[in-house]
Amino acid sequence: MLKQEYLEKRPGIKTDLPPEGTQGRSAYLYFSTCLSCITCVEYALRQKGDTRSWNTIKQVLQTHQVITVVLPDAEGSLVHHVRVATEAEADQGEIYKKLGVDPNVIKRKRVTSKKAEL
Repeated sequence: MLKQEYLEKRPGIKTDLPPEGTQGRSAYLYFSTCLSCITCVEYALRQKGDTRSWNTIKQVLQTHQVITVVLPDAEGSLVHHVRVATEAEADQGEIYKKLGVDPNVIKRKRVTSKKAEL
């Protein structure tokens, strides 16, 4: 399904671009970029036989998160930032595989800084 056809099937979505220099133009461009990404994801999944809606895809993927833990050291002079991604669940891994995305692309990262630098 082409982008224009997709937009026309969504009630309440305007497809005409607001005038240049108006506040609505940048919001429209942001929205249309997001909608293009959503459309591409849905289309790619449909090509692989997955007919879930964007709301369902979003609901399945929302628990796969990146978490940052901030911990001071024993003396209190250093702060450790540890950033890790949660493990992808089976449904999430299935979506990632169909999209050709590595669910483990975000590796564990640790950064230590002096407390005064914060």
